[in-house]
Amino acid sequence: STHTTVVSYFISPKIVQVVGLPEKLLISNVLRQDKYFGQYGPIQKISIDSNSTAPSSKTILPNTTKPVFIKFTNPNDAKACILALDGFKLNYEGMIYPIQVSLAVVEQCPKLQNGKTCTQRTCLKRHRQQRDSDISISASEIDSKDPGLKSKINPSRPSNYELFPKRTNSITVFPPLRLAPPVYFPFIHTQIYSQNPP
Repeated sequence: STHTTVVSYFISPKIVQVVGLPEKLLISNVLRQDKYFGQYGPIQKISIDSNSTAPSSKTILPNTTKPVFIKFTNPNDAKACILALDGFKLNYEGMIYPIQVSLAVVEQCPKLQNGKTCTQRTCLKRHRQQRDSDISISASEIDSKDPGLKSKINPSRPSNYELFPKRTNSITVFPPLRLAPPVYFPFIHTQIYSQNPP
């Protein structure tokens, strides 16, 4: 048929795109561990280097390496993962890997558009109807790597984020999740750690 389907892209609040990871780490059951992405929250699906399961044919972050897509069950966990990990320099087997993380863009699964059923268990494309709350985004906006896009796809990290208490004291490879204190500004260490509320 001659008509072309216009592909719509949406920002997924639950899926993060990660670039910069060393090739050796690109194994689903390793990345699910608590030392890696598991510490940020329950994971639904992981897609590694596969166009058929990636959420979209377009990606937000420049692909210097194979992108990995992690779908969390909870959007707050995706956000927490970005705050903890984006910009981190991973020291792995003596090499430094700068890691970038953002929310991912997704498109409708083409199988569904053609009235078929999608049987890919790890497919991260969209299998539901569009909702009013969806944040759509144009292909040109993605291709131009528009600086304004960054604010749409990444939560901004509070300036005193490094002072937030860590959720875990166990040794992790990726930076531990930090918990936002009940009172954002201003706070000092003693307030967080003292037994009595300030």
